[in-house]
Amino acid sequence: MNCAKKAATILLVASGMAYSSPGHSETFFAVVNANATLARGHGVVGVQRNPGADAGAYLVAFSQDISNCAFVATIGVSDNSGISQVGIVSVLTSNSNRAAFVQTRDRTGVSIVDRPFHLIVTCP
Repeated sequence: MNCAKKAATILLVASGMAYSSPGHSETFFAVVNANATLARGHGVVGVQRNPGADAGAYLVAFSQDISNCAFVATIGVSDNSGISQVGIVSVLTSNSNRAAFVQTRDRTGVSIVDRPFHLIVTCP
């Protein structure tokens, strides 16, 4: 460990902040069409509409537990055919630790609507 990194580690530990050394992490992604079909992805084992939902609710299943991971999602089309309608997307771990629940809304955030999206999941 070089001196600067060692000093930073000691400083973080002394200040009570958690320190995480660089190590192996896993990144998964899914590009999902508005109709709940997977355009492309890595580590994805399936996509479906959330059961009981009419629109804008998706379950994206992954090959491993993602309950301790970070999620980033954005509205976006799966190809180069243009840009998607404006909307809002939210994501959280579903009841299954291997799936993410994604919900898409219109630009006002009031109506739940179908929108294509990109999802990145990064795990420690």
